[in-house]
Amino acid sequence: MKSAKKLLQLDFDADAFARCALQPMEVNQDVRDLLRKIMDEHGNKNGSLTQERHHRIYSRFCNTSLRKLPEEFNTRSRSRKLARVLTYPTGENGRIVDIPELCYALQLIESRFSIGALRGVCLALQQVWDTQDTQYTQMLGAFIKKYTTNPKLLPSRMNLLDILRGIELPDYTYGYRYFGAIVGAYKSISKPRDKSTVTDIVEFVAEEHQDDLTNRDILSELIEQLGCDASEQLRQPIQSYALQKWKEPRIAGTNWKGISDKAQRIFTRWIIEKDFYFFFDVIAKTVDAPEFKDRKAFWLAYLEHITYCRPILRRDAESIFKHDQQDLKYYQDRRPATLLGGAGSQHALIIEMGGHIFVEFSTAPMCYVYANVNCPFQLDSSRYNMSELRNLERAADYMVRANLKNRSWQSKFASSIAKKLGIRPLRSYRLDGKASTYTISEKIKSR
Repeated sequence: MKSAKKLLQLDFDADAFARCALQPMEVNQDVRDLLRKIMDEHGNKNGSLTQERHHRIYSRFCNTSLRKLPEEFNTRSRSRKLARVLTYPTGENGRIVDIPELCYALQLIESRFSIGALRGVCLALQQVWDTQDTQYTQMLGAFIKKYTTNPKLLPSRMNLLDILRGIELPDYTYGYRYFGAIVGAYKSISKPRDKSTVTDIVEFVAEEHQDDLTNRDILSELIEQLGCDASEQLRQPIQSYALQKWKEPRIAGTNWKGISDKAQRIFTRWIIEKDFYFFFDVIAKTVDAPEFKDRKAFWLAYLEHITYCRPILRRDAESIFKHDQQDLKYYQDRRPATLLGGAGSQHALIIEMGGHIFVEFSTAPMCYVYANVNCPFQLDSSRYNMSELRNLERAADYMVRANLKNRSWQSKFASSIAKKLGIRPLRSYRLDGKASTYTISEKIKSR
Protein backbone atom coordinates (compact mmCIF):
# COMPACT_ATOMS: atom_id res chain seq x y z
CA MET A 1 0.00 0.00 0.00
CA LYS A 2 2.80 2.40 0.91
CA SER A 3 4.51 1.56 -2.37
CA ALA A 4 1.34 2.34 -4.30
CA LYS A 5 0.99 5.70 -2.57
CA LYS A 6 4.56 6.53 -3.29
CA LEU A 7 4.20 5.46 -6.93
CA LEU A 8 1.08 7.60 -7.30
CA GLN A 9 2.66 10.46 -5.36
CA LEU A 10 -0.07 10.42 -2.75
CA ASP A 11 2.24 11.29 0.10
CA PHE A 12 0.67 14.11 2.08
CA ASP A 13 2.27 16.15 4.83
CA ALA A 14 -0.35 18.20 6.66
CA ASP A 15 2.19 20.43 8.39
CA ALA A 16 3.92 21.24 5.10
CA PHE A 17 0.60 22.02 3.49
CA ALA A 18 -0.34 24.39 6.33
CA ARG A 19 2.95 26.23 5.98
CA CYS A 20 2.23 26.79 2.24
CA ALA A 21 -1.19 28.27 2.90
CA LEU A 22 -1.63 32.05 2.72
CA GLN A 23 -1.64 33.65 6.14
CA PRO A 24 -4.43 36.06 7.04
CA MET A 25 -3.49 39.71 6.80
CA GLU A 26 -3.24 41.49 10.10
CA VAL A 27 -5.62 44.44 10.28
CA ASN A 28 -5.14 46.82 13.15
CA GLN A 29 -8.04 48.21 15.13
CA ASP A 30 -7.89 51.68 13.53
CA VAL A 31 -8.29 50.18 10.05
CA ARG A 32 -11.13 47.98 11.25
CA ASP A 33 -12.94 50.97 12.72
CA LEU A 34 -12.49 52.88 9.46
CA LEU A 35 -13.85 49.97 7.42
CA ARG A 36 -16.85 49.71 9.74
CA LYS A 37 -17.52 53.43 9.40
CA ILE A 38 -17.37 53.22 5.57
CA MET A 39 -19.73 50.23 5.57
CA ASP A 40 -22.22 52.00 7.84
CA GLU A 41 -22.12 55.20 5.81
CA HIS A 42 -22.51 53.30 2.55
CA GLY A 43 -25.47 51.37 3.95
CA ASN A 44 -27.15 54.50 5.23
CA LYS A 45 -26.60 56.25 1.92
CA ASN A 46 -28.63 53.59 0.18
CA GLY A 47 -31.37 53.69 2.77
CA SER A 48 -30.63 50.32 4.42
CA LEU A 49 -31.28 50.05 8.15
CA THR A 50 -29.06 48.37 10.68
CA GLN A 51 -30.54 45.50 12.64
CA GLU A 52 -30.95 47.80 15.63
CA ARG A 53 -32.87 50.37 13.60
CA HIS A 54 -35.01 47.64 12.10
CA HIS A 55 -35.97 46.56 15.58
CA ARG A 56 -36.61 50.13 16.70
CA ILE A 57 -39.01 50.84 13.82
CA TYR A 58 -40.72 47.48 14.27
CA SER A 59 -41.17 48.08 18.03
CA ARG A 60 -42.48 51.58 17.45
CA PHE A 61 -45.20 50.18 15.18
CA CYS A 62 -46.14 47.22 17.39
CA ASN A 63 -46.09 49.10 20.71
CA THR A 64 -47.98 52.21 19.61
CA SER A 65 -51.75 52.43 19.88
CA LEU A 66 -53.66 52.54 16.61
CA ARG A 67 -54.85 56.06 17.40
CA LYS A 68 -51.31 57.38 17.73
CA LEU A 69 -49.74 55.47 14.83
CA PRO A 70 -50.30 58.34 12.33
CA GLU A 71 -48.31 60.63 14.61
CA GLU A 72 -45.43 58.18 14.89
CA PHE A 73 -45.22 57.62 11.12
CA ASN A 74 -45.93 61.10 9.84
CA THR A 75 -42.98 61.49 7.46
CA ARG A 76 -42.00 59.84 4.22
CA SER A 77 -38.76 58.65 5.78
CA ARG A 78 -40.52 56.76 8.57
CA SER A 79 -43.12 55.44 6.15
CA ARG A 80 -40.35 54.13 3.90
CA LYS A 81 -38.58 52.51 6.86
CA LEU A 82 -41.81 50.88 8.00
CA ALA A 83 -42.19 49.32 4.55
CA ARG A 84 -38.77 47.73 4.98
CA VAL A 85 -39.54 45.99 8.27
CA LEU A 86 -42.77 44.27 7.17
CA THR A 87 -40.95 40.91 7.26
CA TYR A 88 -38.67 41.76 10.18
CA PRO A 89 -38.22 38.50 12.17
CA THR A 90 -39.01 38.76 15.85
CA GLY A 91 -40.45 36.73 18.72
CA GLU A 92 -43.81 37.30 20.36
CA ASN A 93 -45.79 39.43 17.95
CA GLY A 94 -44.59 37.80 14.71
CA ARG A 95 -43.83 39.53 11.43
CA ILE A 96 -46.05 42.42 10.41
CA VAL A 97 -46.96 40.58 7.19
CA ASP A 98 -48.46 37.78 9.31
CA ILE A 99 -50.70 39.81 11.62
CA PRO A 100 -53.97 41.73 11.11
CA GLU A 101 -52.20 45.01 11.81
CA LEU A 102 -50.65 44.74 8.35
CA CYS A 103 -53.59 46.69 6.95
CA TYR A 104 -52.75 49.63 9.23
CA ALA A 105 -49.09 49.46 8.24
CA LEU A 106 -50.02 49.66 4.56
CA GLN A 107 -52.33 52.60 5.25
CA LEU A 108 -49.47 54.45 6.96
CA ILE A 109 -47.10 53.67 4.09
CA GLU A 110 -49.60 54.94 1.55
CA SER A 111 -50.40 58.11 3.50
CA ARG A 112 -46.75 59.22 3.19
CA PHE A 113 -45.95 57.34 0.02
CA SER A 114 -42.61 57.37 -1.79
CA ILE A 115 -41.30 55.08 -4.49
CA GLY A 116 -38.73 53.75 -2.02
CA ALA A 117 -41.57 52.44 0.12
CA LEU A 118 -42.87 50.42 -2.82
CA ARG A 119 -39.57 48.59 -2.90
CA GLY A 120 -40.07 47.46 0.70
CA VAL A 121 -43.59 46.23 -0.01
CA CYS A 122 -42.43 44.37 -3.12
CA LEU A 123 -39.57 42.72 -1.26
CA ALA A 124 -41.96 41.69 1.50
CA LEU A 125 -44.30 40.14 -1.02
CA GLN A 126 -41.41 38.22 -2.57
CA GLN A 127 -40.50 36.73 0.81
CA VAL A 128 -44.02 35.49 1.54
CA TRP A 129 -45.09 34.70 -2.03
CA ASP A 130 -44.36 30.97 -1.77
CA THR A 131 -46.04 30.60 1.62
CA GLN A 132 -49.68 29.75 2.14
CA ASP A 133 -51.87 32.24 0.31
CA THR A 134 -53.49 34.29 3.06
CA GLN A 135 -55.43 37.51 3.17
CA TYR A 136 -52.22 39.25 4.22
CA THR A 137 -50.26 38.30 1.12
CA GLN A 138 -53.27 39.41 -0.90
CA MET A 139 -53.10 42.77 0.88
CA LEU A 140 -49.51 43.22 -0.26
CA GLY A 141 -50.42 42.40 -3.87
CA ALA A 142 -53.40 44.73 -3.75
CA PHE A 143 -51.22 47.53 -2.43
CA ILE A 144 -48.79 47.18 -5.34
CA LYS A 145 -51.64 47.15 -7.83
CA LYS A 146 -53.28 50.14 -6.15
CA TYR A 147 -50.04 52.10 -6.47
CA THR A 148 -49.88 51.49 -10.19
CA THR A 149 -53.54 52.41 -10.67
CA ASN A 150 -53.20 55.76 -8.95
CA PRO A 151 -52.12 58.43 -11.48
CA LYS A 152 -51.13 60.77 -8.63
CA LEU A 153 -48.52 58.29 -7.45
CA LEU A 154 -47.17 57.35 -10.85
CA PRO A 155 -43.99 59.26 -11.68
CA SER A 156 -44.49 61.39 -14.76
CA ARG A 157 -42.50 60.79 -17.93
CA MET A 158 -41.35 57.37 -16.76
CA ASN A 159 -42.10 54.15 -18.54
CA LEU A 160 -42.86 50.89 -16.79
CA LEU A 161 -39.30 49.59 -16.77
CA ASP A 162 -38.04 52.91 -15.37
CA ILE A 163 -40.55 52.66 -12.53
CA LEU A 164 -39.65 49.08 -11.66
CA ARG A 165 -35.92 49.79 -11.85
CA GLY A 166 -36.51 52.86 -9.76
CA ILE A 167 -37.58 50.67 -6.85
CA GLU A 168 -34.30 48.76 -7.29
CA LEU A 169 -35.64 45.23 -7.31
CA PRO A 170 -33.40 42.48 -8.68
CA ASP A 171 -33.97 41.97 -12.40
CA TYR A 172 -34.96 38.34 -11.98
CA THR A 173 -38.00 39.33 -9.90
CA TYR A 174 -39.65 40.89 -12.95
CA GLY A 175 -40.42 37.36 -14.11
CA TYR A 176 -42.56 36.61 -11.04
CA ARG A 177 -46.22 36.20 -11.83
CA TYR A 178 -47.44 38.92 -9.50
CA PHE A 179 -45.66 41.49 -11.65
CA GLY A 180 -48.32 40.73 -14.26
CA ALA A 181 -50.74 42.63 -12.02
CA ILE A 182 -48.43 45.63 -12.11
CA VAL A 183 -48.28 45.58 -15.90
CA GLY A 184 -52.04 45.15 -16.14
CA ALA A 185 -52.65 48.06 -13.82
CA TYR A 186 -50.12 50.22 -15.63
CA LYS A 187 -51.91 49.44 -18.87
CA SER A 188 -55.25 50.39 -17.32
CA ILE A 189 -54.22 53.81 -16.04
CA SER A 190 -52.17 54.66 -19.10
CA LYS A 191 -55.11 54.04 -21.44
CA PRO A 192 -52.66 53.24 -24.22
CA ARG A 193 -53.41 55.67 -26.98
CA ASP A 194 -49.83 56.43 -27.87
CA LYS A 195 -47.20 54.12 -29.29
CA SER A 196 -44.71 54.67 -26.47
CA THR A 197 -47.08 53.18 -23.88
CA VAL A 198 -47.92 50.16 -26.04
CA THR A 199 -44.26 49.64 -26.87
CA ASP A 200 -43.43 49.93 -23.17
CA ILE A 201 -45.82 47.11 -22.26
CA VAL A 202 -44.77 44.86 -25.13
CA GLU A 203 -41.07 45.33 -24.34
CA PHE A 204 -41.66 44.43 -20.70
CA VAL A 205 -43.51 41.27 -21.76
CA ALA A 206 -40.88 40.36 -24.34
CA GLU A 207 -37.71 41.20 -22.43
CA GLU A 208 -38.37 41.11 -18.70
CA HIS A 209 -41.47 39.21 -17.65
CA GLN A 210 -40.99 35.51 -18.33
CA ASP A 211 -44.32 34.09 -17.14
CA ASP A 212 -46.04 33.05 -20.36
CA LEU A 213 -49.55 32.70 -18.91
CA THR A 214 -49.47 36.20 -17.42
CA ASN A 215 -48.02 37.64 -20.62
CA ARG A 216 -50.89 36.19 -22.62
CA ASP A 217 -53.42 37.69 -20.21
CA ILE A 218 -51.71 41.08 -20.45
CA LEU A 219 -51.63 41.12 -24.26
CA SER A 220 -55.18 39.78 -24.53
CA GLU A 221 -56.44 42.70 -22.45
CA LEU A 222 -54.25 45.17 -24.31
CA ILE A 223 -55.51 44.03 -27.73
CA GLU A 224 -59.12 44.17 -26.50
CA GLN A 225 -58.56 47.62 -25.03
CA LEU A 226 -57.16 48.96 -28.31
CA GLY A 227 -59.97 47.40 -30.35
CA CYS A 228 -60.49 46.92 -34.06
CA ASP A 229 -60.22 50.61 -34.86
CA ALA A 230 -56.79 51.15 -33.30
CA SER A 231 -54.38 53.05 -35.52
CA GLU A 232 -51.56 51.31 -37.34
CA GLN A 233 -49.11 53.08 -35.05
CA LEU A 234 -50.65 51.48 -31.96
CA ARG A 235 -51.01 48.05 -33.53
CA GLN A 236 -47.47 47.77 -34.85
CA PRO A 237 -45.59 46.77 -31.63
CA ILE A 238 -48.15 44.07 -30.80
CA GLN A 239 -48.37 42.83 -34.39
CA SER A 240 -44.62 42.47 -34.60
CA TYR A 241 -44.34 40.60 -31.29
CA ALA A 242 -47.32 38.30 -31.90
CA LEU A 243 -46.41 37.40 -35.48
CA GLN A 244 -42.87 36.51 -34.42
CA LYS A 245 -43.91 34.69 -31.24
CA TRP A 246 -47.22 33.06 -32.14
CA LYS A 247 -47.59 33.57 -35.92
CA GLU A 248 -51.21 34.04 -37.05
CA PRO A 249 -54.28 32.73 -35.19
CA ARG A 250 -55.90 31.15 -38.24
CA ILE A 251 -52.96 28.91 -39.17
CA ALA A 252 -51.24 28.57 -35.79
CA GLY A 253 -54.19 28.28 -33.43
CA THR A 254 -52.38 26.25 -30.76
CA ASN A 255 -49.78 28.99 -30.39
CA TRP A 256 -52.61 31.35 -29.41
CA LYS A 257 -53.82 29.26 -26.50
CA GLY A 258 -54.52 31.57 -23.58
CA ILE A 259 -55.32 34.55 -25.79
CA SER A 260 -59.02 35.42 -25.55
CA ASP A 261 -61.29 34.75 -28.51
CA LYS A 262 -62.13 38.43 -28.68
CA ALA A 263 -58.46 39.41 -28.82
CA GLN A 264 -57.85 36.84 -31.56
CA ARG A 265 -60.73 38.25 -33.63
CA ILE A 266 -59.43 41.79 -33.21
CA PHE A 267 -55.88 40.76 -34.09
CA THR A 268 -57.11 38.86 -37.15
CA ARG A 269 -58.96 41.98 -38.25
CA TRP A 270 -55.75 44.02 -37.88
CA ILE A 271 -53.80 41.56 -40.00
CA ILE A 272 -56.47 41.40 -42.69
CA GLU A 273 -56.50 45.18 -43.03
CA LYS A 274 -52.72 45.26 -43.09
CA ASP A 275 -52.58 42.52 -45.71
CA PHE A 276 -55.01 44.45 -47.89
CA TYR A 277 -52.84 47.54 -47.63
CA PHE A 278 -49.74 45.46 -48.27
CA PHE A 279 -51.15 43.75 -51.37
CA PHE A 280 -53.28 46.47 -52.95
CA ASP A 281 -51.02 49.44 -52.13
CA VAL A 282 -47.45 48.18 -51.80
CA ILE A 283 -47.47 45.33 -54.30
CA ALA A 284 -49.52 47.47 -56.71
CA LYS A 285 -46.48 49.71 -57.16
CA THR A 286 -44.70 46.92 -59.01
CA VAL A 287 -47.42 46.24 -61.60
CA ASP A 288 -49.49 48.32 -63.97
CA ALA A 289 -52.89 47.69 -62.36
CA PRO A 290 -54.90 50.91 -62.03
CA GLU A 291 -57.96 49.04 -60.71
CA PHE A 292 -56.15 48.04 -57.47
CA LYS A 293 -57.90 50.81 -55.52
CA ASP A 294 -61.30 49.59 -56.67
CA ARG A 295 -60.46 46.02 -55.73
CA LYS A 296 -59.20 47.09 -52.31
CA ALA A 297 -62.36 49.14 -51.68
CA PHE A 298 -64.51 46.18 -52.74
CA TRP A 299 -62.95 43.79 -50.22
CA LEU A 300 -62.88 46.32 -47.40
CA ALA A 301 -66.67 46.52 -47.75
CA TYR A 302 -66.71 42.86 -46.63
CA LEU A 303 -64.05 43.22 -43.94
CA GLU A 304 -66.13 41.98 -40.99
CA HIS A 305 -67.10 38.84 -42.92
CA ILE A 306 -63.52 37.88 -43.74
CA THR A 307 -61.98 35.28 -41.42
CA TYR A 308 -58.55 34.88 -42.99
CA CYS A 309 -56.20 36.59 -45.39
CA ARG A 310 -52.68 35.83 -46.59
CA PRO A 311 -50.29 37.32 -49.17
CA ILE A 312 -48.45 34.92 -51.49
CA LEU A 313 -45.42 36.64 -52.98
CA ARG A 314 -42.46 35.91 -55.22
CA ARG A 315 -39.11 35.05 -53.65
CA ASP A 316 -37.65 38.40 -54.66
CA ALA A 317 -40.60 40.41 -53.27
CA GLU A 318 -38.43 41.96 -50.57
CA SER A 319 -36.69 44.06 -53.21
CA ILE A 320 -40.00 45.89 -53.79
CA PHE A 321 -39.96 47.60 -50.39
CA LYS A 322 -36.38 47.22 -49.21
CA HIS A 323 -36.10 51.00 -48.86
CA ASP A 324 -39.29 51.31 -46.77
CA GLN A 325 -38.41 50.16 -43.26
CA GLN A 326 -42.01 49.93 -42.07
CA ASP A 327 -43.14 47.73 -44.96
CA LEU A 328 -39.95 45.69 -44.76
CA LYS A 329 -40.52 45.10 -41.04
CA TYR A 330 -44.06 43.89 -41.68
CA TYR A 331 -42.87 41.59 -44.46
CA GLN A 332 -40.26 40.06 -42.17
CA ASP A 333 -42.72 39.63 -39.30
CA ARG A 334 -45.56 38.39 -41.52
CA ARG A 335 -43.47 35.87 -43.43
CA PRO A 336 -45.78 35.59 -46.49
CA ALA A 337 -45.97 32.34 -48.43
CA THR A 338 -43.95 31.93 -51.64
CA LEU A 339 -45.55 31.78 -55.08
CA LEU A 340 -44.06 29.47 -57.71
CA GLY A 341 -44.84 29.20 -61.42
CA GLY A 342 -46.66 31.65 -63.68
CA ALA A 343 -45.34 35.05 -64.64
CA GLY A 344 -42.35 36.27 -62.68
CA SER A 345 -43.99 39.57 -61.72
CA GLN A 346 -47.23 38.09 -60.40
CA HIS A 347 -48.32 37.84 -56.76
CA ALA A 348 -51.50 36.56 -55.12
CA LEU A 349 -53.73 37.12 -52.11
CA ILE A 350 -55.88 34.47 -50.40
CA ILE A 351 -59.11 35.62 -48.75
CA GLU A 352 -61.45 33.37 -46.73
CA MET A 353 -65.10 34.32 -46.30
CA GLY A 354 -68.34 32.40 -45.85
CA GLY A 355 -66.77 28.95 -46.10
CA HIS A 356 -65.08 29.83 -49.40
CA ILE A 357 -61.58 30.82 -50.50
CA PHE A 358 -61.10 33.74 -52.91
CA VAL A 359 -57.80 34.13 -54.76
CA GLU A 360 -56.86 37.56 -56.08
CA PHE A 361 -53.91 38.11 -58.46
CA SER A 362 -51.80 41.19 -58.95
CA THR A 363 -51.77 41.13 -62.77
CA ALA A 364 -54.77 39.01 -63.81
CA PRO A 365 -58.28 40.54 -64.00
CA MET A 366 -59.77 37.37 -62.54
CA CYS A 367 -60.69 36.13 -59.06
CA TYR A 368 -61.01 32.38 -58.41
CA VAL A 369 -63.48 31.11 -55.79
CA TYR A 370 -63.22 27.68 -54.11
CA ALA A 371 -65.43 26.01 -51.53
CA ASN A 372 -63.35 25.15 -48.46
CA VAL A 373 -64.21 21.45 -48.79
CA ASN A 374 -62.97 21.37 -52.39
CA CYS A 375 -60.01 23.75 -52.20
CA PRO A 376 -57.00 22.47 -54.20
CA PHE A 377 -54.43 23.82 -51.71
CA GLN A 378 -53.80 24.09 -47.95
CA LEU A 379 -54.14 27.44 -46.22
CA ASP A 380 -51.08 26.88 -44.03
CA SER A 381 -48.68 25.97 -46.84
CA SER A 382 -45.39 27.83 -47.06
CA ARG A 383 -45.30 27.54 -50.88
CA TYR A 384 -48.02 27.64 -53.54
CA ASN A 385 -47.87 26.82 -57.23
CA MET A 386 -49.77 28.99 -59.69
CA SER A 387 -51.46 25.89 -61.13
CA GLU A 388 -52.98 25.19 -57.69
CA LEU A 389 -54.34 28.70 -57.30
CA ARG A 390 -55.79 28.69 -60.82
CA ASN A 391 -57.76 25.47 -60.97
CA LEU A 392 -60.96 25.89 -62.98
CA GLU A 393 -61.91 22.26 -62.46
CA ARG A 394 -62.10 22.69 -58.68
CA ALA A 395 -63.36 26.29 -58.67
CA ALA A 396 -66.88 26.93 -57.44
CA ASP A 397 -66.95 30.27 -59.24
CA TYR A 398 -64.72 32.93 -60.73
CA MET A 399 -65.04 36.58 -61.64
CA VAL A 400 -63.59 38.05 -64.80
CA ARG A 401 -63.27 41.81 -64.50
CA ALA A 402 -63.85 42.65 -68.16
CA ASN A 403 -65.14 46.19 -67.54
CA LEU A 404 -62.51 47.71 -65.27
CA LYS A 405 -63.13 51.32 -66.23
CA ASN A 406 -66.86 51.44 -65.57
CA ARG A 407 -66.52 49.21 -62.49
CA SER A 408 -69.53 47.11 -63.42
CA TRP A 409 -67.69 44.05 -62.12
CA GLN A 410 -68.22 45.28 -58.56
CA SER A 411 -72.00 45.04 -58.62
CA LYS A 412 -71.90 41.73 -60.53
CA PHE A 413 -69.45 40.18 -58.09
CA ALA A 414 -71.37 41.48 -55.07
CA SER A 415 -74.59 40.06 -56.49
CA SER A 416 -72.94 36.67 -57.05
CA ILE A 417 -71.56 36.59 -53.48
CA ALA A 418 -74.94 37.55 -52.04
CA LYS A 419 -76.74 34.91 -54.09
CA LYS A 420 -74.36 32.02 -53.40
CA LEU A 421 -73.09 32.84 -49.90
CA GLY A 422 -75.81 35.06 -48.48
CA ILE A 423 -73.20 37.71 -47.64
CA ARG A 424 -73.66 41.38 -48.44
CA PRO A 425 -71.20 44.28 -48.18
CA LEU A 426 -71.45 46.25 -44.93
CA ARG A 427 -70.46 49.55 -46.51
CA SER A 428 -70.04 51.09 -49.92
CA TYR A 429 -67.32 49.69 -52.12
CA ARG A 430 -67.35 52.72 -54.41
CA LEU A 431 -64.44 55.13 -54.25
CA ASP A 432 -66.77 58.09 -54.75
CA GLY A 433 -68.60 57.18 -51.55
CA LYS A 434 -71.95 56.63 -53.25
CA ALA A 435 -74.13 53.71 -52.26
CA SER A 436 -73.20 50.31 -53.65
CA THR A 437 -75.53 48.99 -56.33
CA TYR A 438 -76.16 45.39 -57.21
CA THR A 439 -79.11 43.22 -58.08
CA ILE A 440 -80.27 40.78 -55.43
CA SER A 441 -83.38 38.66 -55.03
CA GLU A 442 -85.92 39.28 -52.28
CA LYS A 443 -85.07 35.89 -50.80
CA ILE A 444 -81.44 36.93 -50.30
CA LYS A 445 -82.47 40.33 -48.92
CA SER A 446 -84.47 38.68 -46.16
CA ARG A 447 -81.46 36.82 -44.82
